[in-house]
Amino acid sequence: MKKALFIIWLGINTTVCYGQYDWDGIDVPAEANNANYNWELVDELSDDFNYETPAGSNKGSEFDERWENGYINSWPGFGNTTWTPDNSKVTGGNLEVKATVNPSGQNLNFFSAIHSKELLVYPVYVETRMKVMNSVMANAVWMLSDNSLEEIDIVEAYGSSDSESAQSSKNWFAERMHLSHHTFKRENGTTSDYQPTDAGSYYRLQPAGSKWRDNFHTVGVYWRDPFHLEYYIDGELVRTVSGPDIIDPNEHLGGNGLTQREYIIVSGAAQGWQVNNGVWPTANELAVAEDNIFKVDWIRSYKRIDATSSVSKIKVSDKVSFTNPIQNQITVKANANIDRIMFYHVNGRLAKSVNYLSQDQHIISLTDLDKGMYIMHVVDKDGFWGSEKLVKQ
Repeated sequence: MKKALFIIWLGINTTVCYGQYDWDGIDVPAEANNANYNWELVDELSDDFNYETPAGSNKGSEFDERWENGYINSWPGFGNTTWTPDNSKVTGGNLEVKATVNPSGQNLNFFSAIHSKELLVYPVYVETRMKVMNSVMANAVWMLSDNSLEEIDIVEAYGSSDSESAQSSKNWFAERMHLSHHTFKRENGTTSDYQPTDAGSYYRLQPAGSKWRDNFHTVGVYWRDPFHLEYYIDGELVRTVSGPDIIDPNEHLGGNGLTQREYIIVSGAAQGWQVNNGVWPTANELAVAEDNIFKVDWIRSYKRIDATSSVSKIKVSDKVSFTNPIQNQITVKANANIDRIMFYHVNGRLAKSVNYLSQDQHIISLTDLDKGMYIMHVVDKDGFWGSEKLVKQ
């Protein structure tokens, strides 16, 4: 679905306005008072779901422009849940993802998952307007890297105040949103999973006593850089995690932080940790259809750009000395004010990252890079960046 694009020039600043989207008039809250930055809509990673599709694997061309049914690989679902495209559709201006009974086994259920066709990487702001279902199952809008090692959760909520299976109250969860991220390390057949566990990782909806299931809310994440995330609820900053000690203290990602490009995923599940504690949606609960529909009104993604240039503020050759094709090293010029340099394969995978450079001149060895083409991404200490294509001989 194509939208009208209007560009208004105001002095040296550029304001980009997209007409006819549901989120028109809702400002991006991140960097709101920073005149150095503007936000540019990433159309292929934004959707207001103002079209109709059937349930099932063939949802039509407008859906197929941006989304694919299922998970990013063949994984069928979390915990007691199996994902099926039959449990999602676009209708009434929303993406609806529903939970139903799976009759093939006790305490099993069907849900659905979709994921974006394109990937995104920092600096970016991703926000959704959604309404969680009245269920103990997880409602989720999240981001995940292609190698499944880096995860940023936007929405993770559990809407029901009670669990029939556990015969216990779950009101604590019904009032809170889990604002978190994961880093993973997989080796020798085992997986290590890190996520923050501080009290701030669960945000209580205000005023106290409010339930997420009762209304639509906006939830957004500003992925500023590999070591900085900000979470926004209904346009207000409610949580910031910044620095290696909270982003990846166990160095699952080799000290590089969150650098991989990530998909946007919409899904839900009776998660394993819930099932292990006796919590899952019962057949009685799943029989109430209106309690088991996760509604997503829209998802929007914005790339952060320099306010005085839509391309870059850094001229890479002013910061780094190299020949192209390159051999085994590059030289960071003295007083270049560089924070980090990353080398990406042309398919977007990170090949090498060098972080926290000082003001002094540095020789960076590239002997560990295979021959081929790379994108060298240079970020200075003020957050401005530039990129250059390189060929390694």
